[in-house]
Amino acid sequence: MKHFFLLLLMALSWSPAQDNSGFDALKLNGDVRTAALSGSGSALTGDAGVVFVNPAGMLAEGRSSAVFQYRQTALGAAFHTMAAVFAMEQSAFSVDAAYLAIPGIEIRGVIPTDEPQGVTDAFNLAVGVSYARYLGNWQWGVKVKYLFEKYYLATAPGWAVDWGVQRRDVAEDTDWGLTIQNVGRMAPLDQQATPLPLTVRSGFRYGLMDDVSAGTLNLIPEIIWRRGERLTYSMGLIYAPLPFMRLLGGAGARGEVLTWSAGLSVQYGHYVLRYAYGTVGYGLPGSHSFGASFYF
Repeated sequence: MKHFFLLLLMALSWSPAQDNSGFDALKLNGDVRTAALSGSGSALTGDAGVVFVNPAGMLAEGRSSAVFQYRQTALGAAFHTMAAVFAMEQSAFSVDAAYLAIPGIEIRGVIPTDEPQGVTDAFNLAVGVSYARYLGNWQWGVKVKYLFEKYYLATAPGWAVDWGVQRRDVAEDTDWGLTIQNVGRMAPLDQQATPLPLTVRSGFRYGLMDDVSAGTLNLIPEIIWRRGERLTYSMGLIYAPLPFMRLLGGAGARGEVLTWSAGLSVQYGHYVLRYAYGTVGYGLPGSHSFGASFYF
């Protein structure tokens, strides 16, 4: 029965898993901007949402911020994230949380029946604390996460660590980033511990059209490796038609599975609203993501 819950959760991921790793809250894009870019973003800076992609990215903004995000995934699962960054002169720290809730899971035994034996739910919770600082021309960040999962009547805690680095201007108007995520372990869930989705991602931000308007167009290519899966290649695009507006898009490829995404970001003073839509592949419906952030 536990394996049925794990398989169901894997099917809900933005990029469905092909191995037996679990804790799908760590596989979903916790940042709406990243979702709109098809998973690209390890080289980007920005508001508090960047801590879900690369904790080093919260430094360059130089301002404190908070973000609240919601995503409705397939089969009625809801994914909530929130984060707050507190900026200092040469460093920054943050707190964040991610919660994936899956209601209405039917309980069925080994022998198939017309009616389920009951209904239960499942959830993943990840609470993180991050710290980042400048070391010369490099930005370094680390994030420690407390994890908790519940499937049917079984529960288990765990921990994980993310590590990230960024370098501005590795070439003309080109930034680079690298993140290693989900290095840790879970306590046994019933009889077996859930393997975490160890992930390594790296990418660039290329600024284009500087002769027209600095920062008008950015290309964000990314390579994402997740243990037990094929490499994912993604390309994101951010275009600023107006000073307060960003149009976002992306495409991803993993093996024969192709996905695409699109989004919009609008800023008014210290407040930012974001929306993203992305396809999943495998015949599953797409996901809608909503986010709001503010600087303080």
